[in-house]
Amino acid sequence: MNDNGATSPLAAIATPRLLELAKLLGGLLRVVYLFSASMPGLVDHLTFRRSDNPDLDLEFVVPPAYRNFEGERLDGRLQQLSKLTGKRIAFRFE
Repeated sequence: MNDNGATSPLAAIATPRLLELAKLLGGLLRVVYLFSASMPGLVDHLTFRRSDNPDLDLEFVVPPAYRNFEGERLDGRLQQLSKLTGKRIAFRFE
């Protein structure tokens, strides 16, 4: 996620913590948008949870009926979120 300078005035008055939270929110919205733009009301059925898998920190849980959303674009956005959070995140369809 690149900043083209358009947010510079806002960044100048925001605290480092606020900027960090804004980036996190942006990362979350980029992942969830792919679901919400396709099917209104679907976001209520999405969750994050701690993983039992020792190779992961969090799982982004999606109902199995929406498995067809799986793909490179969604994986890429989840990996961007992973970098922002410093957590190992993967999808889980259940």
